[in-house]
Amino acid sequence: KAVRIEHAVITQAMRDRHEELKGILKDDPHLCTTHSIIVIDQSASMKTCDVNCFRSRSDAAYGTLALDYIAEQLYQQGDESFVDAVTIIEMN
Repeated sequence: KAVRIEHAVITQAMRDRHEELKGILKDDPHLCTTHSIIVIDQSASMKTCDVNCFRSRSDAAYGTLALDYIAEQLYQQGDESFVDAVTIIEMN
């Protein structure tokens, strides 16, 4: 059975807060405690359907990223001393 990831509702207030925080980190980058850089392969082989519960390797990569990495970041949201910047790079 395929993994189902519900769409998250992103309100205008959430977008505004995100932009505000981006500005704060741009002005004071030392406030960022970590910077995670994630590189995801998007070559032709990533279209292959050989990962259980996902339509493709690409879907599996993004699904795992959302369920395991991003979800963990959201759970740590209350920790004001932890600020992680995340950069995702797609390689073709």
